[in-house]
Amino acid sequence: MTQTKPAQPHDIPATPLFAGLTEPDWTEILPAATRLELAADEPVFLQGAPSTDLFVVVSGTVHVSVASPSGELAIAELGAGAVLGELSLLLGGAHSASVRTTGPTTLLRFSNDKFNSWLESASPAACRVLRNLANTLAARLLSADAHLIDLAKDQKAAPGSGRSDLEKLRGIFLTDWR
Repeated sequence: MTQTKPAQPHDIPATPLFAGLTEPDWTEILPAATRLELAADEPVFLQGAPSTDLFVVVSGTVHVSVASPSGELAIAELGAGAVLGELSLLLGGAHSASVRTTGPTTLLRFSNDKFNSWLESASPAACRVLRNLANTLAARLLSADAHLIDLAKDQKAAPGSGRSDLEKLRGIFLTDWR
């Protein structure tokens, strides 16, 4: 059963998203956040649903998955400090994955509209959060690059017939970069 409350300073987990923020910065951020308390196996959001909020895990764990032709594919288990819905916040549109709680979980919810308005204000706090978000996404891209390199090595060691997994990933990740 979901419960909502106003966010408090003690709700903010240690997370790279909020690194470097000062006490005055929190006076800007906290009014835009709502604290959610969810039970086990509750959806945070579903793949394909319109994105309306950015979430930060305060406590508990969430399961991230995507639907595939062969069934649900587990992507990650994320805990305190994890940011959810950031791609949809930046790119708009629908969620690219589903997220469910694995046990009792507390989240901070920021509406995309409020969060974007705050970022557009160009306050120093908003600039720090945007820089932190960019750093997080850049780190994920580096990790994806490392996985592509490993796939390339595996493909050279054991070439198969047809379109390789590496070629499929290149098509997904590098379409806009050609």
